[in-house]
Amino acid sequence: MFEQDWVCLANARHPRIQGRLSRAAYAREAHAGVVGGTGQRLLEEALKRARVQRQVRLKVPGFLGLSTILATTDLIGTLPRQIGETLAHSGGLQVLPCPIAIPGFTVKQHWHARFHHDPANQWLRGVCADLFMGVVKGN
Repeated sequence: MFEQDWVCLANARHPRIQGRLSRAAYAREAHAGVVGGTGQRLLEEALKRARVQRQVRLKVPGFLGLSTILATTDLIGTLPRQIGETLAHSGGLQVLPCPIAIPGFTVKQHWHARFHHDPANQWLRGVCADLFMGVVKGN
């Protein structure tokens, strides 16, 4: 449905990060980390290859509540762009380019072959594609 890269989020009033995040600051700052999912494995592998160790001070099981945590602390988060920009918009956070090269990934829909021609399933897949592709294109 769309390509995904990575961004960092921080409190809009973060005392040490205002508009840019260097590699050294990324390694020095305290992080909130999401502990599951394919994306997080990509992140951890990229950090290991880059020999960067995050100072993860808080681990959360998912993205729910992360914007509130980041908006009320000096923690930073590294997230896929789509969810990162959504959380930043709702939480008043700053979105920063990630200073570490992290491979992007493609967000796709998957379904069982037996449902490929099912009209209801085709309709639902179309609604999801229209919704997510429209959001990514800015509609």
